[in-house]
Amino acid sequence: MSIDTTNLLLGSGFAIFITLLAWGDQLRQPRTEIMQLEESFRKEFDLKKRVTNPIIRKSYDSMSQSGRYTFLQQTKSVVALLDNKKLKDGNIKLLERFRKLHGIRLELEGKYRFRYFFTIFFCIYLFIAGIVSSFTVDKPIPIRQFTIPIDYLLIGITLLLVAILIKNFIATYRKEDSFIEEINLMNDDIEAN
Repeated sequence: MSIDTTNLLLGSGFAIFITLLAWGDQLRQPRTEIMQLEESFRKEFDLKKRVTNPIIRKSYDSMSQSGRYTFLQQTKSVVALLDNKKLKDGNIKLLERFRKLHGIRLELEGKYRFRYFFTIFFCIYLFIAGIVSSFTVDKPIPIRQFTIPIDYLLIGITLLLVAILIKNFIATYRKEDSFIEEINLMNDDIEAN
Protein backbone atom coordinates (compact mmCIF):
# COMPACT_ATOMS: atom_id res chain seq x y z
CA MET A 1 0.00 0.00 0.00
CA SER A 2 2.76 2.45 0.91
CA ILE A 3 4.68 2.04 -2.37
CA ASP A 4 1.48 2.80 -4.31
CA THR A 5 0.85 5.88 -2.17
CA THR A 6 4.44 7.02 -2.55
CA ASN A 7 4.26 6.66 -6.33
CA LEU A 8 0.92 8.47 -6.42
CA LEU A 9 2.14 11.40 -4.34
CA LEU A 10 5.53 11.78 -6.02
CA GLY A 11 4.05 11.30 -9.48
CA SER A 12 1.35 13.89 -8.77
CA GLY A 13 3.95 16.31 -7.44
CA PHE A 14 6.07 15.87 -10.57
CA ALA A 15 3.02 16.32 -12.83
CA ILE A 16 2.01 19.52 -11.05
CA PHE A 17 5.59 20.79 -11.28
CA ILE A 18 5.57 20.28 -15.06
CA THR A 19 2.17 21.98 -15.21
CA LEU A 20 3.50 24.97 -13.28
CA LEU A 21 6.36 25.37 -15.75
CA ALA A 22 3.94 25.50 -18.67
CA TRP A 23 1.37 27.53 -16.77
CA GLY A 24 3.52 30.63 -16.31
CA ASP A 25 3.15 31.64 -19.96
CA GLN A 26 -0.54 30.85 -20.15
CA LEU A 27 -1.91 33.12 -17.44
CA ARG A 28 -4.44 35.67 -18.62
CA GLN A 29 -3.39 39.27 -18.60
CA PRO A 30 -6.57 41.15 -17.68
CA ARG A 31 -4.60 44.38 -17.18
CA THR A 32 -3.53 44.33 -20.83
CA GLU A 33 -7.10 43.78 -22.00
CA ILE A 34 -8.35 46.76 -20.00
CA MET A 35 -5.50 48.97 -21.25
CA GLN A 36 -6.40 48.11 -24.83
CA LEU A 37 -10.05 48.91 -24.14
CA GLU A 38 -9.12 52.23 -22.50
CA GLU A 39 -6.96 53.09 -25.51
CA SER A 40 -9.86 52.31 -27.82
CA PHE A 41 -12.11 54.55 -25.71
CA ARG A 42 -9.57 57.40 -25.82
CA LYS A 43 -9.16 57.12 -29.60
CA GLU A 44 -12.91 56.99 -30.18
CA PHE A 45 -13.51 60.21 -28.23
CA ASP A 46 -10.19 62.03 -28.85
CA LEU A 47 -9.11 61.95 -25.21
CA LYS A 48 -5.68 61.97 -23.61
CA LYS A 49 -4.52 59.64 -20.86
CA ARG A 50 -4.04 62.57 -18.51
CA VAL A 51 -7.76 63.29 -18.85
CA THR A 52 -9.15 59.80 -18.34
CA ASN A 53 -6.71 58.24 -15.85
CA PRO A 54 -7.46 60.52 -12.86
CA ILE A 55 -11.14 59.59 -13.17
CA ILE A 56 -10.84 55.89 -14.01
CA ARG A 57 -8.12 55.14 -11.50
CA LYS A 58 -9.25 57.46 -8.71
CA SER A 59 -10.97 54.76 -6.69
CA TYR A 60 -7.91 52.50 -6.78
CA ASP A 61 -5.53 54.91 -5.09
CA SER A 62 -5.04 54.04 -1.46
CA MET A 63 -4.84 56.68 1.23
CA SER A 64 -1.06 56.34 1.25
CA GLN A 65 -0.91 57.17 -2.46
CA SER A 66 -3.39 60.04 -2.36
CA GLY A 67 -0.89 62.31 -4.12
CA ARG A 68 -1.06 60.29 -7.32
CA TYR A 69 -4.07 62.21 -8.62
CA THR A 70 -4.90 65.36 -6.75
CA PHE A 71 -8.36 66.80 -6.43
CA LEU A 72 -7.33 69.55 -8.86
CA GLN A 73 -6.23 67.00 -11.49
CA GLN A 74 -9.48 65.11 -11.08
CA THR A 75 -11.50 68.32 -11.39
CA LYS A 76 -9.59 69.36 -14.53
CA SER A 77 -10.27 65.92 -15.98
CA VAL A 78 -13.99 66.21 -15.33
CA VAL A 79 -14.08 69.68 -16.92
CA ALA A 80 -12.14 68.41 -19.96
CA LEU A 81 -14.57 65.51 -20.32
CA LEU A 82 -17.57 67.79 -20.10
CA ASP A 83 -16.05 70.08 -22.76
CA ASN A 84 -15.52 67.17 -25.15
CA LYS A 85 -18.14 67.44 -27.91
CA LYS A 86 -18.00 63.75 -28.82
CA LEU A 87 -18.94 62.55 -25.35
CA LYS A 88 -22.63 62.25 -24.61
CA ASP A 89 -24.26 61.42 -21.28
CA GLY A 90 -24.23 57.68 -21.92
CA ASN A 91 -20.58 57.70 -22.93
CA ILE A 92 -19.49 59.46 -19.75
CA LYS A 93 -21.08 56.58 -17.82
CA LEU A 94 -18.55 54.28 -19.48
CA LEU A 95 -15.91 55.78 -17.18
CA GLU A 96 -17.74 54.35 -14.15
CA ARG A 97 -17.87 51.00 -15.91
CA PHE A 98 -14.09 51.18 -16.36
CA ARG A 99 -13.82 51.54 -12.58
CA LYS A 100 -16.02 48.47 -12.15
CA LEU A 101 -13.87 46.61 -14.67
CA HIS A 102 -10.71 47.51 -12.76
CA GLY A 103 -12.35 46.17 -9.59
CA ILE A 104 -13.11 42.86 -11.30
CA ARG A 105 -9.55 42.80 -12.65
CA LEU A 106 -8.06 43.23 -9.18
CA GLU A 107 -10.18 40.37 -7.81
CA LEU A 108 -9.26 38.18 -10.79
CA GLU A 109 -5.55 38.87 -10.42
CA GLY A 110 -5.84 38.01 -6.71
CA LYS A 111 -7.44 34.67 -7.59
CA TYR A 112 -4.69 33.98 -10.16
CA ARG A 113 -1.99 34.75 -7.61
CA PHE A 114 -3.65 32.54 -4.98
CA ARG A 115 -3.99 29.68 -7.44
CA TYR A 116 -0.41 29.92 -8.63
CA PHE A 117 1.18 30.11 -5.16
CA PHE A 118 -1.19 27.53 -3.71
CA THR A 119 -0.27 25.18 -6.54
CA ILE A 120 3.42 25.71 -5.77
CA PHE A 121 2.70 24.91 -2.12
CA PHE A 122 0.68 21.86 -3.19
CA CYS A 123 3.52 20.62 -5.39
CA ILE A 124 5.98 20.93 -2.50
CA TYR A 125 3.53 19.18 -0.18
CA LEU A 126 3.14 16.29 -2.63
CA PHE A 127 6.90 15.78 -2.84
CA ILE A 128 7.29 15.90 0.94
CA ALA A 129 4.28 13.61 1.49
CA GLY A 130 5.65 11.17 -1.08
CA ILE A 131 9.00 11.04 0.69
CA VAL A 132 7.35 10.68 4.12
CA SER A 133 5.12 7.86 2.88
CA SER A 134 8.14 5.94 1.60
CA PHE A 135 9.66 5.91 5.10
CA THR A 136 6.47 5.12 6.99
CA VAL A 137 5.48 1.79 5.50
CA ASP A 138 2.22 0.71 7.13
CA LYS A 139 2.75 2.82 10.26
CA PRO A 140 -0.41 4.10 11.92
CA ILE A 141 -0.77 7.48 13.57
CA PRO A 142 -2.97 7.79 16.66
CA ILE A 143 -5.63 10.50 16.44
CA ARG A 144 -7.69 10.58 19.64
CA GLN A 145 -9.22 7.09 19.96
CA PHE A 146 -8.49 6.01 16.41
CA THR A 147 -5.39 4.84 14.67
CA ILE A 148 -5.19 5.84 11.03
CA PRO A 149 -2.52 4.61 8.63
CA ILE A 150 -0.26 7.49 7.63
CA ASP A 151 -0.96 6.74 3.96
CA TYR A 152 -4.67 7.41 4.50
CA LEU A 153 -3.91 10.62 6.37
CA LEU A 154 -1.62 11.87 3.59
CA ILE A 155 -4.19 11.01 0.92
CA GLY A 156 -6.92 12.70 2.97
CA ILE A 157 -4.87 15.90 3.22
CA THR A 158 -4.16 15.67 -0.51
CA LEU A 159 -7.87 15.40 -1.29
CA LEU A 160 -8.57 18.43 0.91
CA LEU A 161 -5.95 20.47 -0.96
CA VAL A 162 -7.38 19.32 -4.31
CA ALA A 163 -10.84 20.46 -3.16
CA ILE A 164 -9.44 23.92 -2.29
CA LEU A 165 -7.81 24.13 -5.69
CA ILE A 166 -11.01 23.07 -7.49
CA LYS A 167 -12.99 25.68 -5.54
CA ASN A 168 -10.52 28.32 -6.71
CA PHE A 169 -10.80 27.11 -10.32
CA ILE A 170 -14.59 27.46 -10.19
CA ALA A 171 -14.51 30.90 -8.53
CA THR A 172 -11.88 32.11 -11.01
CA TYR A 173 -13.90 30.80 -13.94
CA ARG A 174 -16.98 32.70 -12.75
CA LYS A 175 -14.97 35.89 -12.25
CA GLU A 176 -13.32 35.49 -15.69
CA ASP A 177 -16.74 35.00 -17.23
CA SER A 178 -18.06 38.26 -15.74
CA PHE A 179 -14.81 40.03 -16.72
CA ILE A 180 -15.03 38.87 -20.34
CA GLU A 181 -18.74 39.73 -20.49
CA GLU A 182 -18.06 43.23 -19.18
CA ILE A 183 -15.15 43.69 -21.62
CA ASN A 184 -17.34 42.64 -24.56
CA LEU A 185 -20.23 44.87 -23.48
CA MET A 186 -17.95 47.86 -23.08
CA ASN A 187 -16.26 47.19 -26.40
CA ASP A 188 -19.68 47.07 -28.09
CA ASP A 189 -20.75 50.30 -26.36
CA ILE A 190 -17.56 52.07 -27.42
CA GLU A 191 -17.89 50.92 -31.03
CA ALA A 192 -21.59 51.86 -31.13
CA ASN A 193 -20.79 55.52 -30.48
